[in-house]
Amino acid sequence: MPTIARRGLREFAKNATLQAMRVFEPLAAWQRLSRKSDRQLADLIGVSHSKISRAKRGLHMLPLRDQIALERITGITPAEWTAFYSELLSEGTEAPKGKPQKKSLVGGPAAEPEAV
Repeated sequence: MPTIARRGLREFAKNATLQAMRVFEPLAAWQRLSRKSDRQLADLIGVSHSKISRAKRGLHMLPLRDQIALERITGITPAEWTAFYSELLSEGTEAPKGKPQKKSLVGGPAAEPEAV
């Protein structure tokens, strides 16, 4: 095997290992025990399966309403999700993406009142 291919394979394995370490274990364990896939869990709370998958890997921050819905099904509290996200941030990984804030087209907090 050429050196470049070997190095590429090593990098792939290293990245896969790092990615595997960033899994929200309480949810993964619950899924193994209950035999529920990301898609099945997502259907139960009314979100897309990719949202569950990305949140479980720390790539997306679930809104509080989804965390509460998951708590009702899995028993995993929003505090546990917060601890997971905090752990990711303390490791120096990129912060999970949340839903982008909508920008107001009119007015807004920085808008000055008009003089009359």
